[in-house]
Amino acid sequence: METCYAELVGWFSKHGGFLNRAIDLFAESTLCGRGVIARTDISAGDDLLRIPLQLSIQACLEAQKRQQAGTELAKFFEEYQQPMSNVLRLTLSLVHELHVQKEASPWWPYLDFLERTVRADLPMLWPQEARAALKGTSVSIQVPEPGSEEPEQAESFEETFAKDVLPVMTAGGETLWPTELRSPMQFLRCLSWVMSRGLKGGLAFALDATCVPALRTGVGVEADGPFMLPLFDQLNHSSSEGDRRTKLRYEDGHFVARAEQPIAAGEEIFISYGNHNSAELLRTYGFVESGCHNPHDRLLVTRAELLKGCAEGQQKNPSDLDQVRIQLLQDRSMLQSLYQIPLNGEIPASLWSVVQVLCFDPKEFEEFKSSDLTVLGKRFHARGTQHASRVAACILLVLGETVKRFGDEPILENDAAGRTARAAAIRKNELAILKTARTKAFLDFAPRDGRPGKRRLAAKPAAKKQQKQAEGDKAEDEPKYKQADAGGQRENFQ
Repeated sequence: METCYAELVGWFSKHGGFLNRAIDLFAESTLCGRGVIARTDISAGDDLLRIPLQLSIQACLEAQKRQQAGTELAKFFEEYQQPMSNVLRLTLSLVHELHVQKEASPWWPYLDFLERTVRADLPMLWPQEARAALKGTSVSIQVPEPGSEEPEQAESFEETFAKDVLPVMTAGGETLWPTELRSPMQFLRCLSWVMSRGLKGGLAFALDATCVPALRTGVGVEADGPFMLPLFDQLNHSSSEGDRRTKLRYEDGHFVARAEQPIAAGEEIFISYGNHNSAELLRTYGFVESGCHNPHDRLLVTRAELLKGCAEGQQKNPSDLDQVRIQLLQDRSMLQSLYQIPLNGEIPASLWSVVQVLCFDPKEFEEFKSSDLTVLGKRFHARGTQHASRVAACILLVLGETVKRFGDEPILENDAAGRTARAAAIRKNELAILKTARTKAFLDFAPRDGRPGKRRLAAKPAAKKQQKQAEGDKAEDEPKYKQADAGGQRENFQ
């Protein structure tokens, strides 16, 4: 393996890359396998890496045309008639360069290094029995299409591959992707590198528990990514801002990683992959941080859980809820597929507002209907009213529905890969948020001491103030695809 490392660094230096000799790119990490460690003290402002643009592997069509001008691959992508996502284009490029071009590829030492050393254990690669350990968590959450009561049967990756990938490979012919390469496993291997090591990916995932990113164009936010950046992708992530020592910049045709503050000898150099919660880190990168508080952790509540809890609070079936109210909530984009409860357990105003509307008496609902409000919140809640009691009860019942989806904690046998431990960490984090949310819901919403209160639909707040509140409180609302947090891939790029 030392030879593989040496060849990679030699190729990097030969093509204009700069590696600060004060850092060890392939050291043993105290937290997660390999990491980048300072050999000696490093001063703030010192360059750690300078990576020429031509050493990156780009996905954007325009960047590829400049980078690989005249190649059969670039010509094919330029002339291909169907829309193609950057994620699919980059993954197919890696398959071609690694398995067809081989030593003739300008990135061969880097690709050979990935092939020999990188085994990203992503949930999309886990067998079904291992993914069962993620039941109930936001990694495996399933949400039905709008208008449906139950989630549809998830498409297998083999079906996705046959529909979205194989036609492109076949169109490329034997020159670009020979028949023996047209297999899901060859593709998944390279896709796992794009997911776990790519920068600025804009990945999006269907809410179907498969953990496979969308490959079709038009899903997610792509911009210029994803792209592969040799050597920089050795740096590990920390959710703790105080642990991070460098960021990525682009200066004069080079990607530059520079020490933001002094780094002591023996210290591991961390970066941020983005403001990802623990579930997203596992799904996209394959790891869960140990011994690190992640401020971005959250709990997801589904629309079905919200409606079922509110119906139970009114001793109804979900189908018996007032459909006029449901339609109005949909028309105002208040009834979302998912609601996010943050680490502190605070019930979001977006969720709370829907519960309030469903609990209004007829007169109150007509008053709400005549307004154009979309966010209500504590301003329209009084502890001592019957309405307050109904709202508090319904919110607690909604959280009760959410906890049901987790079920009993699964146990995996022969779990040498540590998948159970990673799944258990996600489950523990999300259930802890749920417990905090229940406590806060009771303290914030439940009537106290039977004291009467007053509640009224006050004059609507100023449009600017209401818009600011709505934007601050509104959770994600994508019926089929959930945009991965902060772009879904390593985002530390300025």
